[in-house]
Amino acid sequence: MRALRVFATWLQEENYTKDNIFKGIKPPHVPQVLTQPLTEDEVRQVLAAIQQRTGEAVRNYAINLLFLNTGIRLSELVHLKISDTLFSGFEEVTARQSICHRPDQNRMAGKIKPC
Repeated sequence: MRALRVFATWLQEENYTKDNIFKGIKPPHVPQVLTQPLTEDEVRQVLAAIQQRTGEAVRNYAINLLFLNTGIRLSELVHLKISDTLFSGFEEVTARQSICHRPDQNRMAGKIKPC
């Protein structure tokens, strides 16, 4: 809408039109729809769908935990570097443990049993 108003103003200033045809038009009101968070059961279903038998599956599980616990966006995750993270106070991740996290870090993490 803004682009049309600017264009109409330019048309008027350059004498292509007498009046600014968009001067009195207001943009439509678009209601904001809030996305509902996943329920605890839905979170469990997402995590249970990942079979942690391969290194790739463990990676996928870790990525999903990161999404669920932090709300990070995909573009932010793609550009995440090790230097962007703080590991102090976290459990060491081993192949046998798969993914472990501290329940006190997030409200959902406390409700999901660690591996």
